[in-house]
Amino acid sequence: MTILVTGGAGFIGSNFILDWLANPEAESIVNLDKLTYAGNLANLQHVENDPRHIFVKGDIGDRDLVATLLKKHKIRAVLNFAAETIFMALVICCVDVTEVILSFTSFKLGITVCRVRY
Repeated sequence: MTILVTGGAGFIGSNFILDWLANPEAESIVNLDKLTYAGNLANLQHVENDPRHIFVKGDIGDRDLVATLLKKHKIRAVLNFAAETIFMALVICCVDVTEVILSFTSFKLGITVCRVRY
């Protein structure tokens, strides 16, 4: 089985992946990252040739892509580290990341979430 890590090229996500794959018995990771200003593949240079690390450039808001990854790789768990880190980036880019993440979570995991606007 495999786990899906979103935002795996960011600071927290990449450190999780490096730590996870340091264990030779660890299962594979599909790393889905949009590679915005916070994502940097250089963070993952130590695992770039590790066959257990599968990088996919994409957006967690792309339901078709996520559904394909879940099915193709038989994903057993999703760890979501995808997030904009600076509030002004949300304003400048006109992105409602909260809505994207909550939509993804409710769509894929079948849970009920509430949307908070402020």
